Amino acid sequence: MNIDALNVHCGHGVDPADLLPHTGTMMLLATIEHWDAETIGARTRSFIDQEHPLALGGSLSAAALMEYGAQTAGAHAALIDRGHDPTAVPSGVVAGLQNVCGLAVSVPARLPALPVTARRLTGAGHGFVYDVSIGDGDHIHVTGQVSIVRT
Repeated sequence: MNIDALNVHCGHGVDPADLLPHTGTMMLLATIEHWDAETIGARTRSFIDQEHPLALGGSLSAAALMEYGAQTAGAHAALIDRGHDPTAVPSGVVAGLQNVCGLAVSVPARLPALPVTARRLTGAGHGFVYDVSIGDGDHIHVTGQVSIVRT
């Protein structure tokens, strides 16, 4: 696979809504900032929404923050699929979370954006495993692994 061709075809600043099946308030990512064959970086501001669909009492649990990581990993898998087939329609589900470290947090609204990164550990055929981190640059709020299975 030619990553330079992928970047030219997909470009940077890709809209996550073009890569994921999520809609409305469950589309948590705002932008894809960078990506290559192994990693992806995204940003979001949805954490400040008072009506956040995953918030409980104004806080996001570690599992809720992992959804940001799962969406970022899913976007990366879709970008890789498009490198093989530009007409590919993304399709997959989270099969599991592992080694999740973090606490329920109230992410400060003053943050300009919350960065989310994912690094592909394995992936071939019908599944992928990613290391993900969700943090504000000064602190990592949550880290863990997410497994995605193509459907």
